[in-house]
Amino acid sequence: MNGAVDRVKEDVESIYTSTLSIKTAPQAFNGVILPYENNIIFAGSYIIVLIDEIKHTLKLRNSFDIGGRKYLEYETIEKITLSIQETIKICIQNVCGKTCHKEFALYVGDIIDNVLLIAGSETYRVGDIIQINDELHHISFATTTTTEDITQRHITVDGDITHISVGDRVINVSENPVFTFYS
Repeated sequence: MNGAVDRVKEDVESIYTSTLSIKTAPQAFNGVILPYENNIIFAGSYIIVLIDEIKHTLKLRNSFDIGGRKYLEYETIEKITLSIQETIKICIQNVCGKTCHKEFALYVGDIIDNVLLIAGSETYRVGDIIQINDELHHISFATTTTTEDITQRHITVDGDITHISVGDRVINVSENPVFTFYS
């Protein structure tokens, strides 16, 4: 991608529905790379990406594995020229126009013996890269426990975690879509 894009924080934000802040306005949208998940978005080989409510159909181009996670690369069917302001709203859907909600960020629920307990992180895997307090960490070990209908992921990360506290925001970089734009 030429230029820079940042995700705009919203109160309720899903990995599949985002507001992006564009620092350098791209002129063309090329596609998206998504980590595969078992949900309604991946029901076929085509997806829809809404960019500021304009529907664009993308087809599956390639799939590949990185760090034990399967990724799907989708490309636009036709060249898409964009007229973008400072922010754009993007929503990823299946071909029937349905999407699902998956939290963009989770929070550290507890820290016990250098292990982070994070509720709702069942899809976090060994090998994933997570961001906590603007620092990246590699997940080196992960197990799941369920008690009283609450599922928590016990995660061990490489490196120093003394700067991490209960309530800190956790973003799984490995689970986020990668949009490709060109100037």
